Amino acid sequence: MFPVRHSRFAACGVPARSGRLDDPCQCRHLMRVTNERYERDLRRMDLAMKLLELEARTSTIRAYTGLGEDRIRRLFRGYLARQHCPVVRHRGKVPQAVEPILRCPRRATYAALFVWVALTAMALEEAGAAPVGASAPLEVGEQLCEAFDVLRRLAPESDLGFEQALCVLRAVMRGEELGLARCRGCGALVLTDALALETPTCSVCTGGSCAVSA
Repeated sequence: MFPVRHSRFAACGVPARSGRLDDPCQCRHLMRVTNERYERDLRRMDLAMKLLELEARTSTIRAYTGLGEDRIRRLFRGYLARQHCPVVRHRGKVPQAVEPILRCPRRATYAALFVWVALTAMALEEAGAAPVGASAPLEVGEQLCEAFDVLRRLAPESDLGFEQALCVLRAVMRGEELGLARCRGCGALVLTDALALETPTCSVCTGGSCAVSA
């Protein structure tokens, strides 16, 4: 028998009888709702820690976790800062322009690989579980972190930042200025002008030194 405060559980559809739950079905429903909320809170905290380690800005962490600024600061000071992790806290607005990011051919190659991995993961998630656009920010944030981890495993020498990668991904998803294509010479992944009429070539085929095949 569990005492219930009506104001707390009314939104969950759990009725209260004289301040107590007498029906075992109500008890199971209450425990399931509580467990689901607890698990989701843990996921939000785990994602926030991961984003802090990836040096994401507070606004980015809030967007994907729903945590407040004070809680994010406490997470950083209470865990990462005490462990003396080499994590930089960036300030200001998140990157919006892709030109400075793609000015370096090598970085542009890593960005193309990240975009391919992220879009592939999202497509598989939508095809296997939910309709397009149904993913919540928490799930999207987890997918993006996993995609960035894949990039680091495939290209550990990459100097592409997480929020730089997100900036390029958003540009490709908008489809107004950037697109993802295959090099006409070797088939490597390349970022291209969305309005370009010709099939692009990678930096290697044009005399550079970096290309990625996937």
